[in-house]
Amino acid sequence: MSLRKSASPCAAPASPPSRPYHSRTSCTCPSQTIGPGRSRTIRTGRSRTIGTGRSRTIGTGRSRTIGTGRSRTIGTGRSRTASTILLALAAGCASPSYPVIDGEWLVTESFADEVHQLSCDSEGVFNIIQDMSSDPGETRPSATFNGSLTNDNDCMSVDGPFTYVGQGALAQGFITRQPFTVRFDADVNEANCSYVGLIRGEDDLAMEIEGTLECTLEQAGVLFEFEGAWSAIRL
Repeated sequence: MSLRKSASPCAAPASPPSRPYHSRTSCTCPSQTIGPGRSRTIRTGRSRTIGTGRSRTIGTGRSRTIGTGRSRTIGTGRSRTASTILLALAAGCASPSYPVIDGEWLVTESFADEVHQLSCDSEGVFNIIQDMSSDPGETRPSATFNGSLTNDNDCMSVDGPFTYVGQGALAQGFITRQPFTVRFDADVNEANCSYVGLIRGEDDLAMEIEGTLECTLEQAGVLFEFEGAWSAIRL
């Protein structure tokens, strides 16, 4: 008999996310509706009721009874075992996880203000401090972070080349999903900058970040607006 399933708050996404990390969402899923008058409850005790007078028990002994005198054994290797159902629920209802970006990063940047014919190349270090979220018995990286930066800049202007040392703080940092991306602000000397970067890594450890940046700087009544690219490699 064909059963039409209704929408569930724990249903799997239509397609897997395009990124090197598993995305997990947290939700509560005590029951699923199969159709009018038909409900299925999965909780401690492993029982499921389908319609009036029809029951199926999945537990020790792994048996299923449908109506009077009809039974079917569900053993290892069958497609609808209790373990398969629990794993499917766990995949949709586990706590969120984010890649680890905490630590020191070697950063290179290249940016320019074409209107004022000013460009710079820089190399420096970002020290990222990632917040941690604590659940009972487990600590995992969260989506927020801050930190600091220092860099050496080689620049070219209409008046010739010059150098300067940049120092500042990383603030309002957070990680977004699909794919995992960092976004943060930085105050570098007198410039205000915004960074966006795509995270690449191994398992849950971020190893590379690459993206774009925008900065504004006002000096002597002149507003400079820079655009550029940046990349970071874990030290």
